[in-house]
Amino acid sequence: MKKSMFLICALMASAAFGGEFYRLNLKDLAPGSEIVKTNTDGKQSSLLKAWGMWPREANTVGAVVTEVDGVKALQIKKGIQLNSSEWSMASNDAQQSVIYARVKVMVKEAPEGVVTGAVMFQQVNGRSAAFIGLLCNKGKTYVSASNGDGKGYVKWVHAGEFKLGEWTTVDVKMDFVKKVYDVSVNGSEALKDNKFRHAEAWEGTMWAKSVENKDYRYDIKADNADVFVSEIAFSADPVEK
Repeated sequence: MKKSMFLICALMASAAFGGEFYRLNLKDLAPGSEIVKTNTDGKQSSLLKAWGMWPREANTVGAVVTEVDGVKALQIKKGIQLNSSEWSMASNDAQQSVIYARVKVMVKEAPEGVVTGAVMFQQVNGRSAAFIGLLCNKGKTYVSASNGDGKGYVKWVHAGEFKLGEWTTVDVKMDFVKKVYDVSVNGSEALKDNKFRHAEAWEGTMWAKSVENKDYRYDIKADNADVFVSEIAFSADPVEK
């Protein structure tokens, strides 16, 4: 009986965690909390572990906690790139050759004909896998995905559309053996086999060749309008809702 109960509990735990090794957690931070900021000397401080921003100009607030229709989120200020390296190779799930990511973003307003924001998945040293762009062009707002040549150059391909003022869910599946990724927007059919930007640097897991610092990072950039983020998760299995 005890053995059976142990097996049931183990299966329940496995189902609950589902290989997930990172999720953005804002529950203990009140709206108005300044996540990343600089003082008068340009020295940076952060309320979340391993978070930073660029540029680091004096007296700048890069991101604050806010609520949008009852949903707690990060508001990343226009002109700021928010950087996070929240885990390392010490996490077994983070060593897998296939990694799933999910991010929920919102843009309330967008200037015409420019990149409004972007989400980037990469190593701390700048070797990048996938870039996801939020664009506004000729009155249309859409999500674009980078398709690289393996050496740093990318061309942008259409992945889906988003609406201003509404949450957009972007799911990404990164395959570090094939050095490609799939991207889906709001549950749409996935745009498959987009090549990594720096494919030649990767060797079969999410860790690149000859990298001493085993930290993986994601960046969120607010180019020409504030970008709101309510969910970020990474998992060795498809991210559950």
